Amino acid sequence: MKKIEVVVIIFVIVGTSTIFQSNNIFAKDFSMHEALSKGLIKLNLSSTGGHSENCMAVKVQNLGSNALNLYLEPGYILDNLDDHQQDIIVVKSLKIKLNPHQKIDTVAYGFCCQSHNASPKTGQKFRLGKMADTLMVKLCHYINNHKVNAGAAQSAVWTISNKHHLATIGQPKDTSMIELIKICNRNNNVALPWFYVGYSNIPGLVFSNIPCKVVLNFEYNKKSNKQLTISIYDQSGHKIKTLLANSFASPGLKSFHYDFDIVNWKKGVYTLKVKELNQEPISKTFEF
Repeated sequence: MKKIEVVVIIFVIVGTSTIFQSNNIFAKDFSMHEALSKGLIKLNLSSTGGHSENCMAVKVQNLGSNALNLYLEPGYILDNLDDHQQDIIVVKSLKIKLNPHQKIDTVAYGFCCQSHNASPKTGQKFRLGKMADTLMVKLCHYINNHKVNAGAAQSAVWTISNKHHLATIGQPKDTSMIELIKICNRNNNVALPWFYVGYSNIPGLVFSNIPCKVVLNFEYNKKSNKQLTISIYDQSGHKIKTLLANSFASPGLKSFHYDFDIVNWKKGVYTLKVKELNQEPISKTFEF
C-alpha cells in the first residue's frame, strides 16, 4: 500500500513539473503594446518621481493561461496623462517573463523628452504611446548598448526632441562622447563642437536654459618662442576675457583646456582668438 502511494505522489509531482515546464517552453514573445492590444495583459505605468533613469514604475499582470515573454524596446515613448509634465522615452530594453496569471512590479529606464515641461510627480499616471522617429530610436539603441552617463544621455535626447545645441551633450575632451554627438548631428556637414556649454540647475526646473559655464578644448601649433595671447571677443569685437597673456612657451603643438563661468554673459556667438607675435592669428567661434 505504501509503495502505491509513493508512486502516485511521484507521478503527480512529475506531471505538475512537466506542465509548468511546458508553459515556459511554449511562452510566446510579444511587445508590450501588442500584448496590451490583444488583451493578454493588464498594465499600469506611473512615475517613480523624477525624469531620468529608473523613473517609470511598471506593473504588469498576465491575464491568460499561457506564459508570455514581454519586451519594451528602446525608443518607445510613454505618454504622460498630464500635458504639462514630461513624457518619458525608454532608452534601455525591458524584458519581462510572465507565467500564467503572474503579476510583476519592475521599472523602466528612460529620460524625459520635453525639456520645457515639468518633471513628473511621484505616482503620475502614464500610458503606452508610440515609437519615436528613426533618429531618436537610433540614439536610444546606442545608449542601450553602450555605457553613457545619465547627464550626457539626457542632453543627447534633448538635442533631438527639443533641438538643443550639440555642445550641451558632453565635454569635447571626453572621447566617449564623440559617437553620441555624431548620432545627434542631423547635418553631416556640420563640424562637431569643440566646446561644451553647461547650464544652471534650478530646483523645480528640468532644464533652466541659463548657461553657467563653457569648456573649451583646442590645439595650436606654436611657430616661435615669441609671446602668445589667447582672448575671447563678443559679437561687437570687444575683448571680454583673456585666457592667456604673453606666454613665451617653446614652439610645437600645444593643447589648451579652459573651463570658466559665463553666468552674466549674454547669449550669442563669441570668438576665441589665438595671437602669436608676427604670425597670422587664428579664430574659432562658440555660441550658447
